[in-house]
Amino acid sequence: VPAEHRSAPSEGGFNFNNEMHELRRAGTQMSQIFRERCMRVD
Repeated sequence: VPAEHRSAPSEGGFNFNNEMHELRRAGTQMSQIFRERCMRVD
C-alpha cells in the first residue's frame, strides 16, 4: 500500500515495529512453555 494511503497507527493502522515486538514476545513465551512442559528431565 502506498504511504499516502496508509492509516496512521493512531487511527487503527498497522504499526510494523509494535507488531514485530509482540510476535517476538509471544515466541519467547511459547518457547519457555515448551521448555517447561516438554524438556523436563525426570
